[in-house]
Amino acid sequence: MNAEQVKSLLRWLGASAAGGALLAKLHINLDQIPGIVDAALALGTAALALWGYFVHSESNAVTIVDAMPHVAGIITTNTTAGRALSESIPSPTVQVATSPEATVIAKNAGPKGP
Repeated sequence: MNAEQVKSLLRWLGASAAGGALLAKLHINLDQIPGIVDAALALGTAALALWGYFVHSESNAVTIVDAMPHVAGIITTNTTAGRALSESIPSPTVQVATSPEATVIAKNAGPKGP
């Protein structure tokens, strides 16, 4: 289990505990529960959609991979989209192909020694 998975599990456990504690303190009767569940599902679905939109963006994916200890760097294509992606991430190890910085990243990623 990696650090992101542990943080996700902790967020889920915290939200579950907070939700249970909130329901216990509000003195809700059984007739009110379906309406509360419907509202919570609607809000949760909207929140998950927004979260998914952010988490699954190209720039977020590149940022996460670039931070991995076994990744020397990310080299994007020398296209308009590749240059925009590289410029959107403030990291010296995310560079556009054919740039001098990309050459350094590629050299550092290769095997060491003879």
